[in-house]
Amino acid sequence: MKKISSTFRELNPNSDGILPPINKELVEELEKLFPDKAPDISLSEKEVCFKSGQVSVVRFLKEQFIRQNDLTEF
Repeated sequence: MKKISSTFRELNPNSDGILPPINKELVEELEKLFPDKAPDISLSEKEVCFKSGQVSVVRFLKEQFIRQNDLTEF
């Protein structure tokens, strides 16, 4: 298993810095569930922040998948 990004380790000092293998199908499904797009303007600030967090997790997992598989892109 490859180590995760230094940014994650800085934000999570108690982590050993290693994630289990990330599955491409999981990342693809999460991208469908939580698309990376501009939020609906009718949402409250709290809802926008929540949706932003969802997308952030998907981006992180996608980045880790790329790192774990020595790819240059998804």
